[in-house]
Amino acid sequence: MTTDTKPAHTPGTWAVCDEDLSVRAIHPHEGPSDAPRVLSSLVADTANGAMRSRDEQRANARLIAAAPDLLAALIDLVGLANKAMWEANMSGGEYDRDAELSQASDAIAKATRTD
Repeated sequence: MTTDTKPAHTPGTWAVCDEDLSVRAIHPHEGPSDAPRVLSSLVADTANGAMRSRDEQRANARLIAAAPDLLAALIDLVGLANKAMWEANMSGGEYDRDAELSQASDAIAKATRTD
């Protein structure tokens, strides 16, 4: 992720637990050889209501689990697009970089705000 600040969300790879459709952050564990090699912490519980089908709960869990990767990719893409538009403008282009990237920038702000 090309950002100057450390993300405030739970670190680690996020994965769906097929058993209960929760989303967990996976943390490698460095400990005694008889200790579990991977620890996890709950990020989200998507199976907390009977109003959603199991397929919808699974889809929600997959989307949530992908969120850190999607955020990192969007931050990188905004940076690349911003640079490309700046270079195009230097060659006579007329891109309004703020306007062109506002939806993506707003999504990044929504995901990274700390209030």
